[in-house]
Amino acid sequence: MHFYRWIICACCMLTAPICVRADMQPVDTRASIAPAQLIVIAHRGASGYRPEHTVSSYQLAIEQGADFIEPDLVMTKDGVLIARHENEISTTTDVAERSEFANRRTTKTIDDEVFEGWFTEDFTLEELKTLKARERRPELRPDNVAMNDQDTILTLDEVIAIAKTASIKMGRTIGIYPELKHPHYHESLGFDMVDTLLTSLDQAGWNHRDAPVYVQCFWPQPLMEIATKSTVKRIFLATRWQPDETVMARYGLDYWPDLQSQSGLQALSQFADGIGPSVDLLIDRAADGTIAPSTLLQNAKQEGLKLHPWGVNAEPSLLPTFIQSNPTVEAWNGVDERAAINWYQMVFELGVDGMFTDYPDLSIRARSNLVSSDSP
Repeated sequence: MHFYRWIICACCMLTAPICVRADMQPVDTRASIAPAQLIVIAHRGASGYRPEHTVSSYQLAIEQGADFIEPDLVMTKDGVLIARHENEISTTTDVAERSEFANRRTTKTIDDEVFEGWFTEDFTLEELKTLKARERRPELRPDNVAMNDQDTILTLDEVIAIAKTASIKMGRTIGIYPELKHPHYHESLGFDMVDTLLTSLDQAGWNHRDAPVYVQCFWPQPLMEIATKSTVKRIFLATRWQPDETVMARYGLDYWPDLQSQSGLQALSQFADGIGPSVDLLIDRAADGTIAPSTLLQNAKQEGLKLHPWGVNAEPSLLPTFIQSNPTVEAWNGVDERAAINWYQMVFELGVDGMFTDYPDLSIRARSNLVSSDSP
């Protein structure tokens, strides 16, 4: 199964019909986490409301109360880190309509999956800056399409500047949570994503343990390398599957973090401060259809690892079927706000330390509910 399909499957696993056990209890460690300490990570900005990885998406996320903004990072031809979901950009920009770039269309194999389109590593930053950003999933988020072609592609340095400027304006610290995308593929092209990232953090004064930064990656080696060069916080992203043997062999990898055992988590803790798991990994399903916090969740907490799940979706077609609200309160993109907030609150109550969210305002409201429920 190819890497991108692993992610899709992981996000969809919770849509199977199951119900919530009435006596479901969070792990014991939840009591040690004050609701105010739970972080809300704006997944590609407020990407449920605006085309992802844009100025408008990041700024709206900050206005809605997000603690961190998340740029996915890929490389340009001239070695600049930019914020795009993938290095193939036909679905996130207007490049397919730009006649001057028609001859750049090509086919590439990236992490054992074949892609056809236009790739950032074939464009200079100056060329990419002429493109306009578009909604990546218009069928899921039709209301976002109205904001197409209004924003340009951002560099990592520009995302850092957005966070720093907003921190001063808002009177609170806004952090960044960058993800290194396809690091081994980029390395095969001669790019050094780790050193480029650390250089930007150095220039920002954010290359240290207390900086408002988490660096995340689905691949362990870049995090291991960062651990030898920096004290910045690191998160290993996880799904239920690891790359197959052909991908591992292609990149010369002989190690993959074992999330199923305590010893594996102990080894992971040597190079990562926590895990960013797909949310389904944190929930166990019993034979009778009930759910409860997973063994992984409890073992990770026992090892002192942070837990920042992703795939906590809000759109009706992506919500777990056990999440219902009556009456429904539909909003932007047809999202049932009441159901989404209930789902976000349930995830917080599992004992996580934060979550990635495309709808920061709804996550903030869910977190506020925790404060209310814990108040005298």
